[in-house]
Amino acid sequence: MKKSHRILFISAFPPNRITAGQNYSRQLIEDLTSNNEVDLFFWNYRDHSVELDTETIRLTKELHITPIWKNIFLPILFPFFTKRFSLCELKNINNLASNYDILYFDFSQVFLYSRFINHPNKIGMCHDIICQKYSRHIKYKLFLPWIRMSEKFALSGLSKIFTFSTKDQDILKKCYNVESCIVPFYIDPKIKKIDLNSIAIKNMYVMYGAWNRLENQESIQWVLDNYPEHLPQLNIIGGGMPDHLCNMINTHKNIQYIGFIDNPYTIIAQSKGLIAPLFHGAGVKVKAIESLSLGTPIVGNDITFEGIQKFEYDKQCMLFIKTGSDLIDAVCKLNAISNIEKQVYQKAFEKAYSQQSFKQQLGL
Repeated sequence: MKKSHRILFISAFPPNRITAGQNYSRQLIEDLTSNNEVDLFFWNYRDHSVELDTETIRLTKELHITPIWKNIFLPILFPFFTKRFSLCELKNINNLASNYDILYFDFSQVFLYSRFINHPNKIGMCHDIICQKYSRHIKYKLFLPWIRMSEKFALSGLSKIFTFSTKDQDILKKCYNVESCIVPFYIDPKIKKIDLNSIAIKNMYVMYGAWNRLENQESIQWVLDNYPEHLPQLNIIGGGMPDHLCNMINTHKNIQYIGFIDNPYTIIAQSKGLIAPLFHGAGVKVKAIESLSLGTPIVGNDITFEGIQKFEYDKQCMLFIKTGSDLIDAVCKLNAISNIEKQVYQKAFEKAYSQQSFKQQLGL
């Protein structure tokens, strides 16, 4: 039987199912607590709460974002990395650190703490590479040297770094000369329960995401402008849709906003394709991983597919688009997809996506 470890899990956000990154945190905590002791520190986030199925978390502490005027690093480091930093919380974590075998820093927003804590096992999870994330916004171009300097400073306090793709691993090496390890996302058990033999593919497509995020709103806006009424039904799943986009959706006879549902995977499995063009953001897109895990092809662009390694049938599963005409052509191309094809795509992706989990790599 493996030795139980004590882990202090320090997260920039409450672990829950609302966003892909927070859902990974939730699943990782539940995985870790099966044979380890985990205490959770997290920063609050508006309208978000902790969602954990396990009852084995011994300590949960909610923290609050530091008022900007109290920030001791202003203006030395870029605010993204300092917003959650507090000398008071640093002192609290330092006082507790020796009680734990591992300090786990979840999201780049909390990496700064690791610079000032003396501990042999300070592990950081890079959900995104921040310099790449901001490089895609024109208004931040002038700040990129500041962002890179700040990210390098924050990363340098960690003893081990994890990320989700070889693409992000390469960026960390190229920009900061930092080595990192790759872990896969968890595949939701609800996905694994779906039998494609029993699923009837419907004449519809789907969009899926947290629509309070600006990059997802840009995606919706683009699709609404380029999805003509002669195409099949498009169902949009996920919470947080702004009123102005809801009003726009209501003007389209073949587009329906369903809203948040606890299990979107049956609808994705029934769909002929997931439509997900993206114009900002960084990191591997979990919606793409989940769709491919169901054998459902994706219509997207470079940002949609970045970080997903090539696999057999990837060209049939990942349809690249740039224009509205490309979108129409891709939808028409997928209209004849069958259950058999989906099962072939699903098996090919599962084979390529098999990697060591976080627990396996650390021997937990």
